Amino acid sequence: MGGIYGYSHTTGGYDGGQAEYVRVPFADVGPSLIPEWMSDEDAVLLTDATATGYFGAQLGDISEGDVVVVFGAGPVGLIAAQSSWLMGAGRVIVIDHLEYRLEKARTFAHAETYNFTEYDDIVVHMKKITDHLGADVAIDAVGAEADGNLLQHVTAAKFKLQGGSPVALNWAIDSMRKGGTISVIGAYGPIFSAVKFGDAMNKGLTLRMNQAPVKRQWPRLFEHVRNGYLKPSELVTHRIPLEHIAEGYHIMSAKLDNCIKPLIVPSTSSEKGESTWPTEQRSPRSPSPVTSCGPASRVGAWTWTRRTAHPTRERSSIPISTVRTGTFPSASRRSGHVSGRSSTRS
Repeated sequence: MGGIYGYSHTTGGYDGGQAEYVRVPFADVGPSLIPEWMSDEDAVLLTDATATGYFGAQLGDISEGDVVVVFGAGPVGLIAAQSSWLMGAGRVIVIDHLEYRLEKARTFAHAETYNFTEYDDIVVHMKKITDHLGADVAIDAVGAEADGNLLQHVTAAKFKLQGGSPVALNWAIDSMRKGGTISVIGAYGPIFSAVKFGDAMNKGLTLRMNQAPVKRQWPRLFEHVRNGYLKPSELVTHRIPLEHIAEGYHIMSAKLDNCIKPLIVPSTSSEKGESTWPTEQRSPRSPSPVTSCGPASRVGAWTWTRRTAHPTRERSSIPISTVRTGTFPSASRRSGHVSGRSSTRS
């Protein structure tokens, strides 16, 4: 794994990439041209949740007809669930505790969904719905801040006594059939976490994990997007001006306003407030100001936007927009490129 924006000194010590401009080390190697036919929002998500979720399904080594359970219905989990179908899964199950995310899993990924708060023991329920055998493949798309066990969550997320709350990973271990495969794409810290490795060993499970090799996924993902098998931009629920990013992080971390995938909209001070491209007339590759905010966020192409206020937002005064875009003076349609990671995972 090479450098990652805003992901500690273990991956290069680079500052976060949610900015109007970023320095791109080794720009002759990492970035790739965005195809003319691809929208900018699809492009930026290919550097983000799409590549990571797709990689999570790859790590699961899914065979035709497998039962796949995805823990976490955030953007990465949703893409992992959708990608599982592409790799031959016969049944895809998504576990979460937020109803609006489970609804998205049903409509976007066409998955079975279960809210773990509605069951005394979600592992027992998983056994019941899989003929008491367990799933063939599990994908942990939650990581360090998993809910479901107060003690684990407090010791990890609040007091930093663990590298992360291993609740989702332990559920995956317990709900698997013997000899199954667990894919871990949720992020954990470098220190100790109370994972049930003894149970994993006794069941003969294969655990596979890694940071997503994003660029390696692009050729195949480009074809999936072009053929209509994947449409990452359907995940986007919020577009937040860069100057309001702090409030945007509050919306995302507190899961307000049914937020699933926010994008950050950068703009330069000299062009704020102008617009020449009505949304309904926008071409697929008309420049769009998007950088990603959320799981494994990275940097896309830059232009600018005029912002208008959304009618109502719970506990938020941000003018969140889906409105008009205009051409950034220094960017040509062929100069846009997809580059490395930006600042956070969720």
